[in-house]
Amino acid sequence: MEELISLLKRIREKLEKYGEWLETAGLEMPNSFNMIFNATTLILEVLHYYYQIWGIPRTLPSDEIERLKKENAERVIEITKWAFVHTLSIIEYSTKEIIKKMSDEKLSSYPAIRKVKDKLQAGKKVYLSTIIKEFKEGQLISDEEYDVWRGLIETRNIIVHNNAIAEETKSFKMFNEFRISFVKGKMLKDKLDFFIKLLDVAIDQHHQWIRSVINLRFTEKS
Repeated sequence: MEELISLLKRIREKLEKYGEWLETAGLEMPNSFNMIFNATTLILEVLHYYYQIWGIPRTLPSDEIERLKKENAERVIEITKWAFVHTLSIIEYSTKEIIKKMSDEKLSSYPAIRKVKDKLQAGKKVYLSTIIKEFKEGQLISDEEYDVWRGLIETRNIIVHNNAIAEETKSFKMFNEFRISFVKGKMLKDKLDFFIKLLDVAIDQHHQWIRSVINLRFTEKS
């Protein structure tokens, strides 16, 4: 638990840095990094709470203590799972807002992305998976980055839409960090820090995506 709390603190420090950078990036968009930072405040408080509970001396049978530890671990996983889902929701919203402000002139070379912008401006539904796919086909993100995004999005989707139970067996490599592994018909399970690590990967992916947009000078500045 100490390592999990330390990891989340490091992520929050990075979010502060990214948030400050985005404020000076010249984009008229919500500061997604500040939004995620605020969302993780509650998660950090809850993790501290459970850490304190685990540290309380107990005069209980060893099997009862183990049962309580297991229950608390399940609660922590559930809390961090929804922190990851919330993070992807913020990223999806912010990504759409950036695309809405992309220059029509620059998008003339990328008709598929222009189509996404037109749909957004018309109030139609556009999903993060569609946006990432179009950026990959436009060679604006690498195959490796695309696979990471697919893993993040698919994990979010099976949590939200299928009770975290995989519909097929597959795996996604999160760069050199670790793999997300799905087993058909099985609930997604991993170590205590799994969803916080995914949250960290998602933040870095989002940061890199915004940098790519700025470097390509797609976005109109005020």
